[in-house]
Amino acid sequence: MKGHALFLALLAMLLITPPILTTSENQMAYLMVVSTPKAHVFINGKNVGETPLNLTITPGNYTIQLYNPDYLVYSMNVSLRDGERKLINATLKYPTFKLRILTKERGLEVYLDGELIGETPLNETDVPVGIYSLTIKRNGKTIY
Repeated sequence: MKGHALFLALLAMLLITPPILTTSENQMAYLMVVSTPKAHVFINGKNVGETPLNLTITPGNYTIQLYNPDYLVYSMNVSLRDGERKLINATLKYPTFKLRILTKERGLEVYLDGELIGETPLNETDVPVGIYSLTIKRNGKTIY
């Protein structure tokens, strides 16, 4: 009988005691990552999928990187709070190089793939990485 009374007392305490509040450990944040073109998504160095990607993630600070072998790596830091929804919409960029053409004669026309890009001296013009046909003209006549 004494054991039965103790059980009832414990049961009553459990029913009367307010529930323990949930901590932020149980909260989540939501991250949507889209990109043009498609890319692999890395969070803190770990590959988590390919864009477009929807993730449920614990709140915190993260480094997000998007990788496509034909483009420059897109990287950003994000801080996510409990219940926050964040969209990352990235446009990846082609790698470029600086084209510089110096000639003894000034004012020669420089063409890449038939398109006029400037005159000599041509100083550090940004050009997407690739294979091109380079033509140098003087007064409309090809000299190189």
